[in-house]
Order: sequence, then C-alpha cells, then structure tokens
Amino acid sequence: MKATNLDSKIVAQYIKKTSRDPDVNQNAFSQKASHNYCYQATDIRLIQNEIMQPYLGSFIIHEPIGDGRAIAQTLTELISSLNDNKPTLCIYNLGNWHWVALAALKIHDEIYILYKDSKGARNEGLERQTQTISSTANKTAKFIVNPENEQTSGVECGIFALRNMEIMARYIVAPFV
Repeated sequence: MKATNLDSKIVAQYIKKTSRDPDVNQNAFSQKASHNYCYQATDIRLIQNEIMQPYLGSFIIHEPIGDGRAIAQTLTELISSLNDNKPTLCIYNLGNWHWVALAALKIHDEIYILYKDSKGARNEGLERQTQTISSTANKTAKFIVNPENEQTSGVECGIFALRNMEIMARYIVAPFV
C-alpha cells in the first residue's frame, strides 16, 4: 500500500489542520507520487490521528515515539500505565529510520507486547528493554513478534506501520469490548 492510496478525506483534513499548501512543504501528501519519500513523525502523527478515530474509546493511542535518549522513559510510562481495560497502540521509529507498530496489553496482570515490523524482523533490543522495564514492576513482558514481511522497498515502512496498527486495533478490540 503506497501513499497514493490514502483516502482523500485524510488529505483534506491534513490541508485543513496545517493551513498550508501541501505542494509547498514536503510531507506524505505532497510527496504521494514519490517512491523515495520517507514518512516523518509529523506524517505518522497526523495520519494516525485520523485512521485511529474509530478506536479511541477502546485504546490508548500513543504518539509516535523515536529511538532516542527518551525511549526508556517513554516505554516505562507506556508499560506502567497499562490496565486490563485499555491496551495501548503505538508507532515506534526503530533507530530513527524505520517505523514499526506495537501494541501493549495487560491481561490478568500479565503484560504482552505485540510487535510488527513490515520487514518481518525481530527487535531483540526493544524486547530486552520492555522485559527490563516490566521486571521492575515484578512482571514479565511477553514479546510476541509477527514475522510476516510485507515491505518491498526501503521507504514503505511508515504506511505499513500505520496499516499494521489499524489491523492490531481491529483484532485486539474484540476481547476488551
């Protein structure tokens, strides 16, 4: 799925919210015909806010997070805020160059991290980090990876992360409703 398949409603919302001509600035919409454009955090945030509207009552939708110095603190806050009623969904920028989707759930006092990289890769560093954070709360996070590979080029990760977040929401919501 390329940026050219984005719903025109989302494009209209983007133009309305930014009050800018999308052809003047580089963003997912002005670059929709480019096969070399990499989604930025602002693109992810805006599109995420639109496509996740139907799920706001069922999930905590976390802002996109980068892989910088604040990642440990952000993950700690994300994991410690989990409750049995509302899972958290998040888009994570791995190494600040590759977008992936994750869901964090707490079910009967157990923590699960569902991880989806469009390249089908496992993230052992993030897995160790989430397990370390959860162990400080005397919990063990179960890190579950979906190994399917959808990505065919180096720049499609943003749209796949958004789509994978939406798929997670659709399939996770049933047990919590």
